[in-house]
Amino acid sequence: MEQKHIFTKYVNYTKEFLRKHNLNSWTVKLNNAKTKAGICDESIRTIFLSKLYLVNCDNQACLNVIHHELAHAIVGN
Repeated sequence: MEQKHIFTKYVNYTKEFLRKHNLNSWTVKLNNAKTKAGICDESIRTIFLSKLYLVNCDNQACLNVIHHELAHAIVGN
């Protein structure tokens, strides 16, 4: 799958999850992190996903990271 499509797939999945849990003020951004697959920054209500991780890991590993960061957003850090 082309990188752009991979990014779109996971960003849209994350946005939809946020919407379903009434976290409408939250955003999703991609970054170039090499040591963290995902980050939940509650201070700016943003979930960051590593582009490097998304293109190099399998689907289930990517979803696990997304769910982990979403859990932080739901319950707070």
